[in-house]
Amino acid sequence: MIESEKIELLILRHVNGEIDEVEQKILDAWINKSEKNKIQYNKQLELFKAQAVIFTPEAIAKSRERTKTGVINHLIHKSNKVKGFIYTSLSVMLVALVASSLFFNTTISKQNDMLASAFQITAPESGPANFQLPDGSNVWLNSSSELSYQYEAESNSRVAKIEGEAFFTIAHNPNQAFLVQGYNHTVKVYGTEFNMISNKDDKTCEVTLRQGSVGLLDNQQKEVARLKPGQQFSVDQAGKATIKNIESVKLISDWTTGRYEFKDATLVEIASKLSSLYDIDIIIADETLKHKRYRCVIQKEQSVLKTLQRFSIITNLNYEVNDDSITLKSK
Repeated sequence: MIESEKIELLILRHVNGEIDEVEQKILDAWINKSEKNKIQYNKQLELFKAQAVIFTPEAIAKSRERTKTGVINHLIHKSNKVKGFIYTSLSVMLVALVASSLFFNTTISKQNDMLASAFQITAPESGPANFQLPDGSNVWLNSSSELSYQYEAESNSRVAKIEGEAFFTIAHNPNQAFLVQGYNHTVKVYGTEFNMISNKDDKTCEVTLRQGSVGLLDNQQKEVARLKPGQQFSVDQAGKATIKNIESVKLISDWTTGRYEFKDATLVEIASKLSSLYDIDIIIADETLKHKRYRCVIQKEQSVLKTLQRFSIITNLNYEVNDDSITLKSK
């Protein structure tokens, strides 16, 4: 285990009350080694205090368990090339949170203090993050996705903005609107559960409703569509908007549990998901394979090699592990 991961785990065990006497001596020696280490240690402690305010106890417990599991996987595989095998401390596992007027300092003592503040949350590359907004709404934020949130007193509205993918369960408040801004469109929530993908670089937006009701507003705040459960609104790169029914609406939030189901996906699409999930380059050696379609399920909790082993058994594909990439090719 590299030094930084070892120390991060010790800090986590210390905060969780699980550290033993030998481990505590190792941590103390590291803290006293340099001023830089002391600053890093104090920032970790401040972060845990902030997380206790923002995140649900269940989310924190789950992330701590993933941290331990990730370290075990790292020791088993003995590889720092495939970063997907490694979960770092809770500070990286959950989010990097930036408040408008403070940065993880100990003055955050009550959840209500955040209501009138604007803040931004970024999920780590290693996996989705789950947290609760000050109004009680629950959000799952996918890998590397960003969400900003603020309460606007003038319009008495709760306003969020995303870049990437998020699944929302909104706390109902008939006297206070909830808006989620994405690329060129805003979702107006009427009490609901929905998934939203927004990508300003690709100039695309997608909203899938699982429960409740949402309206789609354009840049002039005019409602252009109202979704029913099981419907998906999307805007492509050309700006064309469509609404379609989803075959299995419950699958839209599977990614929040680390489960990704592909029913008729190209190898390029599957390889792209593997690459983002495990943070490793996936190369398709044979050009003719790129557009072949497959049906499979990826479980994030499994290592990339275990996933490819299972995929190889049921398909005509083989794989080759290199120093910093994996190559897919025909058998």
